[in-house]
Amino acid sequence: MGNAVCAKEKRKKTAKVMTLDGAVIRLKPPATAGDVLRDRPGHSVLEADEVKRLGVRATPLDSTQPLEPGKLYFLAELPRPLDRRGLRRASTVVAVARGSATDRLENLRLSRPRRSASLAVETAEGGGAVRVRVRLPAARVAKLLQESADGSEAAERIVELYLAEKSVPDAVSSPPARNQVNSSAAFDQGKSMALPLLLLLLLLPVSVVSADEGPYIGVNVGTALSDMPSPTQVAALLKTQKIDHVRLYDADPAMLAALANTGIRVTVSVPNEQLLAVGQSNATAANWVARNVVAHVPAVNITAITVGSEVLTALPNAATLLVPALRYIHSALVAANLDGLIKVSTPHASSVILDSFPPSQAFFNRTFEPVIVPMLKFLQSTGSYLMLNVYPYYDYLQSNGIIPLDYALFRPLPPNKEAVDANTLLHYTNVFDAVVDAAYFAMAYLNVTNVPVVVLESGWPHKGDPTTEPDATADNAATYNSNLIRHVLNNTGTPKHPGVPVPTYIYELYDEDLRPGVTSEKFWGLFDVNGVPAYTLHLTGSGTLLANDTTNQTFCVAREGADAKMLQAGLDWACGPGKVDCSALMQGQPCSDPDSVEAHASYAFNEYYHGMGMASGTCYFSGVAAITTTDPSHDSCLFSGSGGKNGTVLNGTSLAPSSNSTSAESSAAHSFYHNKGGLQIIRLLLLSLIAL
Repeated sequence: MGNAVCAKEKRKKTAKVMTLDGAVIRLKPPATAGDVLRDRPGHSVLEADEVKRLGVRATPLDSTQPLEPGKLYFLAELPRPLDRRGLRRASTVVAVARGSATDRLENLRLSRPRRSASLAVETAEGGGAVRVRVRLPAARVAKLLQESADGSEAAERIVELYLAEKSVPDAVSSPPARNQVNSSAAFDQGKSMALPLLLLLLLLPVSVVSADEGPYIGVNVGTALSDMPSPTQVAALLKTQKIDHVRLYDADPAMLAALANTGIRVTVSVPNEQLLAVGQSNATAANWVARNVVAHVPAVNITAITVGSEVLTALPNAATLLVPALRYIHSALVAANLDGLIKVSTPHASSVILDSFPPSQAFFNRTFEPVIVPMLKFLQSTGSYLMLNVYPYYDYLQSNGIIPLDYALFRPLPPNKEAVDANTLLHYTNVFDAVVDAAYFAMAYLNVTNVPVVVLESGWPHKGDPTTEPDATADNAATYNSNLIRHVLNNTGTPKHPGVPVPTYIYELYDEDLRPGVTSEKFWGLFDVNGVPAYTLHLTGSGTLLANDTTNQTFCVAREGADAKMLQAGLDWACGPGKVDCSALMQGQPCSDPDSVEAHASYAFNEYYHGMGMASGTCYFSGVAAITTTDPSHDSCLFSGSGGKNGTVLNGTSLAPSSNSTSAESSAAHSFYHNKGGLQIIRLLLLSLIAL
């Protein structure tokens, strides 16, 4: 007895790492994640508790992190990047819920299972989504789908229904009855699977939205310029910059003529000043469509019509006309046989959503519900989308310091800085995703779960009043829009709907000098009136969109006015752990003069930035570094990236010290969330439940 107790106590003093095949690796302290990974390249170590709590959102441990005795860890293989060439659109969506409950049920229907006592798990094409099967009464499942606020709630209810029915063993061994359906869960015969099932369904909830098209970036074209370029010049700039989606604030015939035969997908608009007439008369709406749409297709590729702009907040007295206007415009498209090609919707300010964080608690302003409820029904019935204007810049300004600038700009955040929705345990690393998910949850609150979101306006001003708008800078605008474009085109989706595209239109193409209001109102453009980029975007790896990318001609320097102690700390890190060759800064060497911490930090920061391939987050150094297009080289001191010098690729994967920069870790974690990640998590959870 005593020996058995001693042996048990001895085992508890070791850290245990479980592999996918069920083997357990025991490590005596002191041990780190790196000790496990040393002979296992391409793998990661995950905390079992975090896996059970966060599922596929669990963050792999850093190689230096100690493994605590008595704790359980999982060893999982990091999947290879997906070959997206063969993927179908929205292939990671488990179930697309569009139309009636019958349609949704049919989309959830799976093929007839074989007789088997094993857990049936399968991934959607391309990886990511996971299905597990169980047979349940069709009528009950359909009722649950109708009554549930979203896919997560439906999954929980399906589990409860299964447990109540207690019919799985019989169902597995006999053919399904005519009134039964294979739902989105499956179970192992002969074992009590309530706990793992609940975990699986909560970790991998059913997605119920998808987009008709993959992810894309569009641009808004405003015309409040004192010297507006001609329509042909606008079209030429769009083609040069590879912009293939645009939104016009009207339906100017000259602009439409210039866009003819370009292939550019065009969204035209019914301006607010025309809403009164269109919303009161079916005939007026028909005339508008005939004059501004039918007359220009198919030469002009019109794909959407927006009816008004932020009507509920900007023109509340006309709110009651909004839904009639939407219906009249759509009826005119039906009459012209264009309703299958052109969607009809209306953009809203994000302020129509209240209590937007945590997103799971968001709801539409109840004052607007008499309009929003029938509008959402219209969007459902026509297969359209909710249009939303998302401006993290304003959310940041109005938060009185609560929202960090890095969170608004998509800058990488360490896990302990991420915002966590306590109700769903979803992690939010940026304002944009939180606002989009707030819209999804607000719709779910009204029992609408199959209307996708399109962000019709988003951006960041590159200039403002230095006193009252200090964060309206070219650096911040470049950071926000570059990160936004990458985020959208990478098809990241949102924490609530990962992998579901969020098509987004940048506000805007040109600076509009005639816009009233504060200084920044005039400086949201990507280009000035002459088509010259207002700032440099950093879009390497994002295709040919917006060819003003001059990343190879950018430099990382000390920010003007930065704290000298912070600069010294950054300089010490770059020349030490950052592995930058700082020999050029030694006395008598080309870059020793000027002998100031600012000049030396600029050299070291830039060498690190170029050595890391100018990756996102590598020019930050706790906020004392900034990207510039001005070559800081002087005399015989050449900076990497200048005409006479190329950067040297650094060995290792260290990232510049920052309160918000964890690009390497977050990249690994992100790759784990996709492809085989979900299936591995299921296997690990099941193994932990039956083996230990």
